[in-house]
Amino acid sequence: RSIMSLSNNIALITTIEGDLKDINTLKQGYIRCYEQEAVQCFTEWRKNAGWLKDVPIYCIALTKNTISQETKDIFKELNVNYIEKFYPETELYQNGYWNIPLSGKYFEEELKEDILIKIDLDMYLIKELSKEMFNIERGTTTVGRYDPLSAKHNTNKLTFPERYGQPWDTGLVITHRATGFFGKFYNKLKQITSEFEDGTFESLYGLHIKEHDNDHGVDYGAIEEFAVSIMYTDEDAKLIPQFKYNLGEFYAPIDIYTDEEVQEIYFFHEHIPLQEIGYDKFKTRIEYFHRINHGN
Repeated sequence: RSIMSLSNNIALITTIEGDLKDINTLKQGYIRCYEQEAVQCFTEWRKNAGWLKDVPIYCIALTKNTISQETKDIFKELNVNYIEKFYPETELYQNGYWNIPLSGKYFEEELKEDILIKIDLDMYLIKELSKEMFNIERGTTTVGRYDPLSAKHNTNKLTFPERYGQPWDTGLVITHRATGFFGKFYNKLKQITSEFEDGTFESLYGLHIKEHDNDHGVDYGAIEEFAVSIMYTDEDAKLIPQFKYNLGEFYAPIDIYTDEEVQEIYFFHEHIPLQEIGYDKFKTRIEYFHRINHGN
């Protein structure tokens, strides 16, 4: 099929909560402004996505922490399909990232488009995605994966036992609905959070969930991505890794990238407000465009 006919069967899927009242802000002490991130995310997508710029965008609020009318109005201008569907189980979630597999599962079951692109709201597209990234079969899924330095740079929350390899980065997922990736992802996360609650998690996986900043181990947010590592080792999903597709906050600095790798960067990753001490987004962007235009 032509790539344009392919684009008619693709949707961009996301999940959202209201500014400063999301699960992570309320339970984890982060300050998150998902509405502001979403407006920038969708604006940049419509502007920079090239052959994908007009695909349907779906954004779902799964919790009671819904968005403002002002943001809803902007979504209409950007032709974003906003959905509110409250799931009571989200009241028990310890981390907002757990909304990711739940929302993906909803879209797998409800949408008519077969190929789903999932991105985080703090990912701002800077150029169109490669068509090669869509060479997926019904049994395979493209998922972001941290390179070793980015995993270390990411506050060490993603340090897993060696047998799991480099952590997966669910900021980017490209999958066919028939694969059922998100349903499997959701079920695996439910399983391992249950194992954490009944006290068997540490002995099963060799991991300790930290309760304090000075505690050794991984935090609640890492459990979401760890579920993908378990899926991969269990061979429940065939995953194609996408390394170094993101540049910015909590990722390795651009000076470790080869010129070839710089060409494969598709997003700037930046929270609103910025979270990482010492991260200079303007310097990073200048370095990126310098490398794109002039190399080292």
